[in-house]
Amino acid sequence: MSISIRNSIRWLPDDASEPTSTIVLTSPGHRFVDIRVLKHAGDTGTGLDWAFAGISSTETRNGVRHSTWRHLVDSRTRIPETVVDEGDIFPQDNGQTLETGCMINPVTEKLTDYQEIWTDLEPEDLPESCKTRGSLRGDCQYDLVGTIKALSGSAIASLQRGGCGKTEDGN
Repeated sequence: MSISIRNSIRWLPDDASEPTSTIVLTSPGHRFVDIRVLKHAGDTGTGLDWAFAGISSTETRNGVRHSTWRHLVDSRTRIPETVVDEGDIFPQDNGQTLETGCMINPVTEKLTDYQEIWTDLEPEDLPESCKTRGSLRGDCQYDLVGTIKALSGSAIASLQRGGCGKTEDGN
């Protein structure tokens, strides 16, 4: 399983920005959930910019990692199977990932080249005492709080674990 946080998106030739808090959860079986919530929703209601889920795949093309995300559900369309969502992936020296590709810019509604910067995090495993109880109900709760904070224009995930049988406040 992986957790990916988007730090920025750049619609070429514009500057990079990050109008959303975006998190992607991907299972070992390549199933993913991608949720993008507007940072400044204003009067738009829920603040949901885009949410979709499906199955991802990756292949190497001419030495470049190319990923495809096949949407099974998508908040922007009633026919998610028609969505083209793919990009080339380039690991960066600072540990982040650059994704490049071309997709519809939701503001201009035109096909536009983009660049996204992602930070990948590894989830922590359950404590052994929780695993042996056979259930996550009752007194064995695993609290995972994903807080996305804006620092220097980038989204950073702060993951905190409350622990077995305790909530975040220790009770």
